[in-house]
Amino acid sequence: MEQERHVSVIDNLAFDDTVLVAPATARLPLVSSVDAFMKLSPLQRFEELTATTNFPSHLRAEPITFDGRDQNYGYLCDIPDCELIAASKVYCDRHRSEQNAAEKNGIPEPQWRQHARALNSPDHVDTSGTGIVSLTGLPPLAAAEIRYALFANATSPRPTKWPPRVLRALIEDLEEKCVASIMEIDTTKRPRGQGKKKDQKRWSKYGQVCDAMVAVMQSHCAPVHVTRAQSRELGYIDPMHWGFRLKDRRSPFDLRVITQDWLRTLTWDLIASIFDSPSRPRTQSSLEQLRRCSVALSAYLEWAVPRGGADATELTEDTARAFVADQTRRAQNNEPQLGLYLVDGQQSIATELSKSLIFNGLRRLMRFALDTGVADPSLPTWVEALAP
Repeated sequence: MEQERHVSVIDNLAFDDTVLVAPATARLPLVSSVDAFMKLSPLQRFEELTATTNFPSHLRAEPITFDGRDQNYGYLCDIPDCELIAASKVYCDRHRSEQNAAEKNGIPEPQWRQHARALNSPDHVDTSGTGIVSLTGLPPLAAAEIRYALFANATSPRPTKWPPRVLRALIEDLEEKCVASIMEIDTTKRPRGQGKKKDQKRWSKYGQVCDAMVAVMQSHCAPVHVTRAQSRELGYIDPMHWGFRLKDRRSPFDLRVITQDWLRTLTWDLIASIFDSPSRPRTQSSLEQLRRCSVALSAYLEWAVPRGGADATELTEDTARAFVADQTRRAQNNEPQLGLYLVDGQQSIATELSKSLIFNGLRRLMRFALDTGVADPSLPTWVEALAP
């Protein structure tokens, strides 16, 4: 009889390297399955994660004490052996001034660094508390979330640097606001001209940095709070629910802009099947392209079809051919794409390449629907209409 396989919860959460996530032995019993793990309270889930042997002991301690040279949470000047505290993410005030002066004189930063001298900290300056961050004033869940987020950020493909002084300022504001969980915080930007400036200010210090920091923390903690099935209902898909991260992406794939339930669910299911496959991609490009294909179709249906294409059974071959004609015209005339935007907020311009990528992605989506048996009888005509 085959021995029962116990799957550690950490196999299905936010870790990058399986070498780092060997099942914990230091604390027993460890929850043996993801289903059992998700039945725990949110606080208990984070306690399980921070109890594993690979979790750094200094992040469990109270207070947390960071080394001044820590790659992600250090606070000393980046010049080797310099004892002064960094005024920015990189250099102390003295070295930042020197580097700016060198830059004005045409000296590249690497060349200047070779000759920069380390500076000693004045005897009268006490820096002993600079790397200390205390979470005792926070509710247990918020404190546990931050500890886990600190670890997840440090081990992510693209970690961000969070100086202890900014962490302390953020924590003080969280205490003042009586925040029970960092998932409560809304970090979305308000449109300009709405509300007084003082009312838009969320943080007493380092406002933009704190917003960015909380957004990253939320991205790490969300999969611990939400199951795969729940994320499907909420309209996003996160590879962290499959126990891995993509090399070039921290955030989940947001499918909420796909307004038709059937199309959003179909897109989620296709990406999930890719995550389940042994040949899943290591980068986001092909997956993001699938998302953009569905967004383009969704926007067209909203614009051109009665009731916005909410009922897939009402879509016909004529609908598909009209969509193809619309994409072809936009590509030929370099017109803006419906629903697709660049990073700067400008509408994406249609090209022959973008048209081809959209058609290829949608053919893949429709064939997946046919192969899995969820397709409407009219769907084969869609696949034929999208043929080159």
